[in-house]
Amino acid sequence: MTFPSIATPAYADNFVFNLRLYKGQNNIKRIWFYVTITPDTIIDHSYKFSPLESISTLYPNSDHFYVVSWTTVNLVTSVSGASKMKITINNVFSLSSTYCSLVTTAAAYDGRGIMCELSAGGTVINLKNLADVPAGATFNLTIQLRSTSTASTVSPTLDIKTYHGNGRVVDQVLSVPFATTPLTNTNLTVFSTFDVPTSFTSTRGITAGYFGNLLVSFRPRVSATVSDGSKMILSMPTGFSPSVNALSLPLSCRLNNIRYVCTYTINPFVITMTGTNNGFTTGTNVINITTLYQTSNGVYFPSSSGRYLLTLEIINNTSS
Repeated sequence: MTFPSIATPAYADNFVFNLRLYKGQNNIKRIWFYVTITPDTIIDHSYKFSPLESISTLYPNSDHFYVVSWTTVNLVTSVSGASKMKITINNVFSLSSTYCSLVTTAAAYDGRGIMCELSAGGTVINLKNLADVPAGATFNLTIQLRSTSTASTVSPTLDIKTYHGNGRVVDQVLSVPFATTPLTNTNLTVFSTFDVPTSFTSTRGITAGYFGNLLVSFRPRVSATVSDGSKMILSMPTGFSPSVNALSLPLSCRLNNIRYVCTYTINPFVITMTGTNNGFTTGTNVINITTLYQTSNGVYFPSSSGRYLLTLEIINNTSS
């Protein structure tokens, strides 16, 4: 048997080889067999706390930001944008929100950008709509995870796989360990029941110069908004501003207690929340806006009393 130059396939699979034996012009024997090509192993990878976190001990049901990083080994062929990257969280954690921030040297297949597909409470993240991803492309993915409710010493791991546009695996690494192992998941101290001898209720309304969370309650008029409201823009008049009037300050933007990616401008203070189409209900919805990582977090309200008009726009996938 003489084999010509054979290139390694672009993805892992079982490939069929056919063999025929001839005597003269007659086919006297025919067999076939499989040659198995396994995925290459992703060597450069990590799984750790986000640099924004400053903790080493977890508490049950606690939400924190984590960064997953990896570098591709082989070319991942797009095939009209059908290739993908898949990250599977094996244990201990689940996704606590649809927050997904990606920094990568790879490019998107079209103008929709690289899509991050995940759901709160789930354990799988899919990165889609990729152009051809070259070997050596880097990915840094920031996600928000919730720890298990059990107090124990835990060893979180995850799997990373890259997929050719025909759905076959190209590169992979299984059971990537957390950067700090073992990681302790410790119960909070349980408070004893106690009575307040002279209890009272204190209520505070919004006054001129109020500083605190900005809460906006609304009810959609159109039922399709619940599944198609992919972006929200909240515009506030002069007088509203984050606690430090600078674009470098991160915001926490929540819709019905689920945090979403948001950007904003100042002067005027306009907040844009994206990926919200999974967060709406047909009833009353609540937006909660505040700052992060400050000694005192909140939004400044106007210093003069009066009536102020806030504008809320809900935009669907077709930008209408």
